Amino acid sequence: MTVDIAREIGARLGVPVEPVCFDAARASYEAMAAGRADLCFLAVEPAREAEVAFTAPYVVIDGVFAVPGASAFRTAADVDRAGVRIGVKHGSAYDLFLSRTLRHASVVRGEEGGDVGESPRWLADRGRMREAEATMALIEAKVEAATGAPLPDAPPDAPANPAPSPGARTVAPATAAERAATGIRGLFTGRYRRRTLLLGALWFTGYFVNYGISSWLPTLYGSRFHLGLSDALLHSTVTSVAGLLGCLVAALTVDRIGRRRIFALFLGGTAAALLVLAALGARTPVQVLIWTSLAAVCFFGSNICLYLYTPELYPTRMRALGCSVGGALNRVGVILGPLIVGAVYAGGTGLAAVFATLGAVALAGALTAAFFAEETTDRPLEEVSP
Repeated sequence: MTVDIAREIGARLGVPVEPVCFDAARASYEAMAAGRADLCFLAVEPAREAEVAFTAPYVVIDGVFAVPGASAFRTAADVDRAGVRIGVKHGSAYDLFLSRTLRHASVVRGEEGGDVGESPRWLADRGRMREAEATMALIEAKVEAATGAPLPDAPPDAPANPAPSPGARTVAPATAAERAATGIRGLFTGRYRRRTLLLGALWFTGYFVNYGISSWLPTLYGSRFHLGLSDALLHSTVTSVAGLLGCLVAALTVDRIGRRRIFALFLGGTAAALLVLAALGARTPVQVLIWTSLAAVCFFGSNICLYLYTPELYPTRMRALGCSVGGALNRVGVILGPLIVGAVYAGGTGLAAVFATLGAVALAGALTAAFFAEETTDRPLEEVSP
């Protein structure tokens, strides 16, 4: 509509029209006020009348508050209460209108909806405290809106050096080098060196086995057992669906038994299932279906927990990089798994050798987790990754 109106105005004035796009009404208004645009389309708002002139409205729209279905708010008047915080896009017509008309509720301003908010921890770590506080205020407002209740008071600050409770694990304080660690070098500084190597091994072994099996199963069913295409795909699909069960089991137990046990037990279970299948000789499609499905329950469960565990082992300042390195080693396993399985199978040593190879890789991952994984369950991030 706005493009058509602009063209009609240009035609009536006998001047060319050059559309200029902006990603926010605020930016359009600023361009108009600065003389970089001759005409723009905005909501009529008294706060803007000091610098621009408005025509009569060409369209009238209704603005509403969006609240959860269980919210106690039923009318616009209900929202304007003390303690209520309303999120708006900074500089938008809604921001200007509510800032002018609200008497009790407060306005929480954020950037445009297409932007991804930055982590308040990351902002605070770089000294951008006002932005961190504004982000936290927006998060708190969303939680209160979702729950329909105010947040509880924050607990009192813990002492700087609290006395450890009986039987509690003693955690070594971070060294100066660890607290300053950033970038690739930071991933191999102090305690983070061991974590990076551990995670690399878990990402690699887990996805080596995952893709080594899933990429070749349809081919093995067809070439070795002469199943038709539909039957081969059906057998492979059963194994993948079994893996979803492993994801569910891991999700329900990871906070109960801990991350380290999950990796050790699930990768150990993967190794056991595949080595049993190798010992049986993988002689029938039913054998392969049963034992690879049991293995899938385990390696799917282990792999999904890596997405939880990896961010816990790095501080905010290098968490994204640490996760990216883990993901890169994941890709190495994804590439090498099918290649090595194909090479072993093409070597004529039989299916037993294929599953023995995969079982050995899973066993290496299980032992790595059992001996070197650091438990993070029920520990605050500030303690785990200073």
